[in-house]
Amino acid sequence: MRALTWDIFTELARSEGGLFASIYVPMGAPGDARPGHVRLHRAWVEAAGELQAAGLPPAEADAWAAAGREAVADDPDLQRGGTAAVFLGGGRAEPVHVADGVRALVRVEARPYVVPLVASLQGDGVFFVLALSRHGMRLLRCTRAGAVPVDSADLAQTMTEVLGPEYRPHDLEAHRYGGAGGTAVYHGQGGEPETIKDRTLRYFQAMAPRVREALGHERSAPMILAGVEELFPIYRQASGDIAIRPGGLAGNAEETPDLELVRRALPLVAPVFEQVAGADAERFDALAGTGLATAELAEVAVKARDGLVDTLFLIREAPVWGRYDPETDRYELHDARRPGDEDVVNAAVVHAHLSGARIFARPVYGVSPEAVAAAILRA
Repeated sequence: MRALTWDIFTELARSEGGLFASIYVPMGAPGDARPGHVRLHRAWVEAAGELQAAGLPPAEADAWAAAGREAVADDPDLQRGGTAAVFLGGGRAEPVHVADGVRALVRVEARPYVVPLVASLQGDGVFFVLALSRHGMRLLRCTRAGAVPVDSADLAQTMTEVLGPEYRPHDLEAHRYGGAGGTAVYHGQGGEPETIKDRTLRYFQAMAPRVREALGHERSAPMILAGVEELFPIYRQASGDIAIRPGGLAGNAEETPDLELVRRALPLVAPVFEQVAGADAERFDALAGTGLATAELAEVAVKARDGLVDTLFLIREAPVWGRYDPETDRYELHDARRPGDEDVVNAAVVHAHLSGARIFARPVYGVSPEAVAAAILRA
């Protein structure tokens, strides 16, 4: 299974036409896939029934369910816990692993049902992990789904390579004062004593501009330092980069797998992304009554369809059935699902996302908890 990312979310949002079955199955605790397999079996039976109710012949509905079953058969990700989300339609089965738990459900309609994915993605901004070492650095571009190493030969240079021949080991005589636990002091060709901390600071001062260059236009994204803890304050002093988050991932980063660094870094960057969501929620409150904020679902859905939603808030997950009328440019909402209806909340999420809106699953100041969605509109 592919791990959920915003790119996958976009692929799903762009899928429409015909029927789609969206199947969410919470798995058991990590390492125990048995409860998940039982739930999956039930989900395939339910999906086949829902597809038949939507008009597919029984044999075709069973074939769809079999395709979903085959797509996740013996998948090792079933051992990871979280949720298996399988999307059937368009002639293919798309299994996706969601790190968070999502309630079990099967939904069949004219587009994939993506609303449950928002809560797992809203903290999925880009961040970086910089693995520090005197033997070179490793920069990872990360999201919740994983990490991609930033390819830069400049970052791989060691302290000896960066500081030049004067500080190569065969040119140095190291003396340790105060016994075995004392401070190592180096005498290079100039004869002036330099501690290992001084040398490390000079190395990091030389490397910091290379790191900023490797970050490119994403240099304002949060960064987590990893490595021997004593290196963290030295790099902060050398860099002066305000995007570096407090704390860090202490340990031997050179031998720690990328995915493990991502897992450990997520709690450290989560407050950054939550702060963005909180600021937008406060902005909604400030815009109330100006015509640029609404919690009326029919209006939210139309504005999303027209590309006029700046920020969308999903206050609670509940389907609201209805139908869009292109002649009046309005959504008609229904108390119960009728033939030809779509989930208006799901439609609003899809249209808002495809037009570049930010989407959060959270309550909003001043909006009734009974409301389903709210939006800040573009002027």
